[in-house]
Amino acid sequence: MATLFKLLLSPWGFAILFLGPLIGEGLTLFEFQIVGVDTRLIGVALALFWATLAVWRGTWVGIKP
Repeated sequence: MATLFKLLLSPWGFAILFLGPLIGEGLTLFEFQIVGVDTRLIGVALALFWATLAVWRGTWVGIKP
């Protein structure tokens, strides 16, 4: 149970559960589409890429204090 809770609060959990759908809906709002691919899937892929960079760099925005 503790491991699941840690995963949900990790950058990847945040990316999959919040940031991915948000980016996907933004892509839908601006009518960005690739034929045959759901925009939410693109959003989750972009969010996971961003989360991986955040873990690697140690910050979400790329600026360390």
